[in-house]
Amino acid sequence: MRQAPFNHSPVGSGPFKFQILQSTNNARRPKTVHVVAFDGYYGGRPKLDRFELQAYSTQQDIVSALQAGELSGATDLSVVMRKDIPRNQYTTTTVPTDRGVYLLMNNTNPILKDRAVRKALQLGTNTAAIRTSLGEGVQRLDGPFIPSQLGGINTPSADKHDKAKAAAMLDEAGWKLADGSKVRSKDGQKLEIMITTTKGAEYEAVLAKVMEQWQQLGVAVTQQVIDRSATSSTFVQGTLQGRSYDVLLYELAIGADPDVYAYWHSSQTGYQGYNFVNYTSRTADAALASARTRLEPKLRAAKYKAF
Repeated sequence: MRQAPFNHSPVGSGPFKFQILQSTNNARRPKTVHVVAFDGYYGGRPKLDRFELQAYSTQQDIVSALQAGELSGATDLSVVMRKDIPRNQYTTTTVPTDRGVYLLMNNTNPILKDRAVRKALQLGTNTAAIRTSLGEGVQRLDGPFIPSQLGGINTPSADKHDKAKAAAMLDEAGWKLADGSKVRSKDGQKLEIMITTTKGAEYEAVLAKVMEQWQQLGVAVTQQVIDRSATSSTFVQGTLQGRSYDVLLYELAIGADPDVYAYWHSSQTGYQGYNFVNYTSRTADAALASARTRLEPKLRAAKYKAF
């Protein structure tokens, strides 16, 4: 398919038509698509005679091109890159998306299968501080839905950050700090957790903050950052499908019309499913299955709130 003539000379119905694809053997240089005005467009000839679309391999390559003044504009940049964009040349705008970045705790992990430990880690995570460190425009995310998707009263929200309460919960669960130790232990086992994520400025910035906060609770935190662009990467098969992680820092696509069945229903815990935390609950299963079949917004929202 990649060698098919149509892929090198695509035909569309928009105001511009494909002219040429320009590429080089230099991986750091972008591929450039040249398009020109289409006189036969039903809506009339566009005001621009031509423009170019440039595709870069990394976000850093895009920022470098912006700094060199090579681009009129760019999209798909992480908020952490904003500080590197020349303010005297470009205006930046943050646009919320129907996606969320989560710390997904593997419920089959021997330590994390204890609900008290998971709750303590949630209470010990200062998400407000993390959002502030990333910069302007990062929206609050309390649960499996975008906040605006479930309106009305009694909308569930995450408990506020409480480091003291988190520490007390770990103590009560048997994970205690011995005199002079910085790491909690229980029955001779240390409280050790590895956080896995993919390579990227935004993920790695969040990872650093989470590690710092959890270490303050007495958790020995290690990291695994996977470069998905590497030819040897087996992230999907080895990491996601195999659930080969303790905690996964990862983005989930929620959508404008929320249906999170794939992420939280117990039928999706298998090798081919997207229930990355291996969460199981008969009550949640019933609410999720029922909600996705309802067309009435209020009734659907009520089902999702029950979930």
